[in-house]
Amino acid sequence: MRVTKYTRHNFVFVVLSYCVTVKYTNRYSCLFECVPCEEQKSSYKVYRWYDLRFEAVSFSMTCDELFCNQDHALGSGTRYEYAPSHFSPLDSKRAQRDRHPPNAGRAAVNLTLVQRQTRKICDVEIVLEDLLDLGACLESSGSIAWTTQSIHSAFTNLSQRQTMDRLTYTKVKGSSIMQHELNRRTRAKMALQKMRSNARWHHSQLEVKASTSWLEWFESQGALFHRCPNLSLKPMLESIREEEEHWRAQLRSSALLLMSDTSKPIRLNALKKTVNTLPPLLSSKQDVHVSDTVEELTSHFQDVLARTSINDPVDTCREYALSILICLVDYRGQRSQKNNQRTTFLVSSILPLIASKIVNNRFEEREEVKLFIVQLLHKSIPQTHEDIIKTNITQLLSIVRAGAIDSFDDIKKETCTLSISIMRSLNPGNTFDSPSSIQQISHESRAVAVSLCRCLGSNLTNKKTAVRQTTLECFRTLISCAGSRSLVQDGARAEDSWNFLPALEAMGQDGVVKNREVLVHVLTQWMTWSPVEIFDRRDFREKVFYILLMLCHDALPSVREISRKSLQKMGDLFLAEEHSTLPEISQKSPDSAIRELLGDRVDVLTELNSGVSALIDSHVTHLLARCMDEAQDWTQEKRWRGIAVLSSCVFYAHPNFVGLLDERFLLQLSIARETTEEPSKKMIDAACAYIGCVVDGSNYVPLLLAMIEGRRQSQMRDHLMSTGDVSRLVRLLHHLLIGFNQMKLKQHARTIMKVLESSLDTVAYLSSRSGEFGENSSLIMNLLLSTISACKNNKMSGKNVGELERSLKELSLTEEGKKDMTNLLKDLTSDKIFEKLDLSPLDARHTSYVLESIHSVLTYTEDSDVITSQEVQLIGPLKKVTDKKSEHVHRKGGLLIVGRIVDISSRNFEENSSKLCVTLLQEVLRPILIWSGGRNAAELRREGVDVMVKIFLAAEKSEKFQMILRECLVVDGTIDGTFVRLLESLMDDDDPQVRLRAISSLSSLFSLTHNIPLSTDTRHHLTQSLSKRFNDQDETVRISAVHLLAPLDTHSPHDDNLQLCRSLVLHLDDTRDGVQKAVYHVLSEMMAEGRVREAVRSDLEDAMKSHRNPGRYVEPLLKKTQEK
Repeated sequence: MRVTKYTRHNFVFVVLSYCVTVKYTNRYSCLFECVPCEEQKSSYKVYRWYDLRFEAVSFSMTCDELFCNQDHALGSGTRYEYAPSHFSPLDSKRAQRDRHPPNAGRAAVNLTLVQRQTRKICDVEIVLEDLLDLGACLESSGSIAWTTQSIHSAFTNLSQRQTMDRLTYTKVKGSSIMQHELNRRTRAKMALQKMRSNARWHHSQLEVKASTSWLEWFESQGALFHRCPNLSLKPMLESIREEEEHWRAQLRSSALLLMSDTSKPIRLNALKKTVNTLPPLLSSKQDVHVSDTVEELTSHFQDVLARTSINDPVDTCREYALSILICLVDYRGQRSQKNNQRTTFLVSSILPLIASKIVNNRFEEREEVKLFIVQLLHKSIPQTHEDIIKTNITQLLSIVRAGAIDSFDDIKKETCTLSISIMRSLNPGNTFDSPSSIQQISHESRAVAVSLCRCLGSNLTNKKTAVRQTTLECFRTLISCAGSRSLVQDGARAEDSWNFLPALEAMGQDGVVKNREVLVHVLTQWMTWSPVEIFDRRDFREKVFYILLMLCHDALPSVREISRKSLQKMGDLFLAEEHSTLPEISQKSPDSAIRELLGDRVDVLTELNSGVSALIDSHVTHLLARCMDEAQDWTQEKRWRGIAVLSSCVFYAHPNFVGLLDERFLLQLSIARETTEEPSKKMIDAACAYIGCVVDGSNYVPLLLAMIEGRRQSQMRDHLMSTGDVSRLVRLLHHLLIGFNQMKLKQHARTIMKVLESSLDTVAYLSSRSGEFGENSSLIMNLLLSTISACKNNKMSGKNVGELERSLKELSLTEEGKKDMTNLLKDLTSDKIFEKLDLSPLDARHTSYVLESIHSVLTYTEDSDVITSQEVQLIGPLKKVTDKKSEHVHRKGGLLIVGRIVDISSRNFEENSSKLCVTLLQEVLRPILIWSGGRNAAELRREGVDVMVKIFLAAEKSEKFQMILRECLVVDGTIDGTFVRLLESLMDDDDPQVRLRAISSLSSLFSLTHNIPLSTDTRHHLTQSLSKRFNDQDETVRISAVHLLAPLDTHSPHDDNLQLCRSLVLHLDDTRDGVQKAVYHVLSEMMAEGRVREAVRSDLEDAMKSHRNPGRYVEPLLKKTQEK
């Protein structure tokens, strides 16, 4: 071993060099910086020790910079030599050569590049890579990476450059300069590559033991210095501890400047080297050193890394910065679990940056970087104190909302995991696995869970299976935390009407078995933990109940089993909540035929209880309406779902309830059977057979199925006639035909026609014997109406249909027939039918059928006493169906009924029928004519004006009706201005037919209200609208407008009318001969008055000069003006 002491001013540097013979010969160097002791000048204390055991060249570079770089020369010094026995003594010449180490030349070149060529980007990259490689090696051993002030100053020089981000070589005359520069760069890179390879080799050969820190290693090497009289190990260690923080601060400041440098390559290389060296460092088993390093990085670099990860313009820099942060968070998370500590690390730094970009709609565009951001938040939130989470909850929710709607599936899944982390951080220690833990959740946490549910709810219907499954698993916790009451009530607000139940219902039809199983577990857990919230709202309970009934018929036995248990639990909770009781169930064992029909789904008949029956009884209206609507849907999935739930209602209902099922329900069930596939047919057959098994005396169920299929109707008819049960047969046929009227399935038209043809004989037979049925005669008349309507709706005609129509007309003329018609209208116009319009497609179809039935009754009614009966209330239903909120088909049906009422009244106008027509005109027709929205509005206005014209024309034939109508139209001695304004607005309608009918209505109005003036304001607006119609594009409208001028002037003479006459002179030259002729006749008629002749004379004289053919109409009119 050799010890050499160099003296430079007041510093003493001792260099220890030794050679060890192993498989390879290596050179190691240790540098000690020493200062003289004040107490004893002959002794020295170690000021700093640098372990450069991984890189001999690094020592040479440092040594060269300190002692022999530039113009400085080594001062005089004392040399101490120590040689072990296996080393040969060194002579003075060799010692003199060792004052300049053999690698000094190469190291001097490298350092000169740092100091003198800092503006060269290639040199910057070379030195940066060298320093980072060296720092990684030294940091992994626990030593100080940057050993001298010269390296630190070079580092700072690189970081503080303001310009020259790129080196641009310009073309220079003579290529020798360029070639020299390239050669120099090549040599420097080769040298550095050799340095890095040596460093990696030494690192693998001299790896410190797992349980040994760098201080322990240093103490183990104390034997090397044992025989050095001027060196002491203890003061050396104390000096290291005192000065270590100073050098670490320099390292931090230099690294911060590099990571935030304006040059893209410098930032990129600094982050890249950190990403490459950090994972091995964190995986090292030197816990003390690694923990210190991580603490330094997180405490001093987190703000810079956070800004870089969000705002750096380079995608790769953002990705590297996020990778560094994720590594640090993972390591801190492992330590925080051991220490059970939570900090404010990172969340407060990075959240404002992300939230500000989301607010400005500039969130990260690169998918990988977005995924890193969400992963970073997910991993850092568990380490963050709950107070910090509560402070930044708004920003976290905005990030979750942005991640939930992102197009990248992995981000959607990671967002769900982030949501669970947020909830667990807000409720530390809560496992969310029991009702007691759910009850401990605070109100603020429930509000956060509601917001998270709204953000993630759309992903329940995502196309990707993994996204749906992850979201549903997330909902398993969030829904329990939020509570159904909060979700449904907040979701029902006008400003935020989203509701999660439709999405959960769609999951019930998910093609993945796992998702359906999780859905059942979610609902079961929810009912068990929050029973009060489940039954707090009726509409909410209905939807959950429907989902469970649907899952009871799932194809997977495990899902069916769990669903039935959940359904039973829900029934028990319902009974406990409502305190309702039902009689004991006397369940009959299903026979083998039913079991054979059900097949592998025979288990649906087990575990019936009174709670489920009570639920069905409570929600029967909603369930049946929805089931029948879906059972008739055009999609196979919805038909099967509707039939399955419908069958569940039968299987799980109480026998008393099944016995109350009317024929309409059974007919709907049977109609659904004819319009579905074979498995659904078996399910319906089993349900009908089960009804026959449970309910006594229900032998009509198999007869019903036979009638639907069109078989053995004559035998069934004879059987019912012989038993006297005619009413049941009539009701069955009637509801069957109602179902066919409501069905609009073209693919099953052939089946419907077949059943209708087979039913016509039975209906004709019953109608021919209607006199024998007494009180059932009204039912037969209703059956006839249903049959005729079904035939017409299905475009079925023929001799049998004509015979039915004649039979119906004959019945309606009898006194009994009039009473039956009145009773039918009374039933059809009852408030119960129209109180729930347009609540569902099934209600809409039923309303259309009722309107068609009313129109059919009126079609075969000739007596006005039927419509004016006090028992029949037509105005209320017609006002509802013609309201602006109603559907177009309902408004159109209402107009047809109004037109038919006018036709019946016009045959014999009496006081009651006249008042009815006037009321219809004011309360039914006027709203339709005023309403102008939608694409079908013109059609409705056209038909409404037609009915109005029909009313005016009918009034001309009846003086009594004319008097009643005049009383309605005259207000305070003048014609009702609002009614005239309505017709005036119709004169400007886009539809020419509406304009034409409006002018006709005004003409009829003037004739009805003769000698009753118009108000000044009304007359002024009317003349302006009329002058526009003189120039209408439609010839017929122009002619009608010209003819309206004469009754207007006769009815209400005024100077405004004279102005209209003058404008008519211009239309004597109209392009259409019909318009010219109409103008000629109107002016000829009006010239009987002298004021008109004087007003148009000058205009006619001008027309003689300007018109193309003045001799035809202008010249005769001009001669009339000269007559006295």
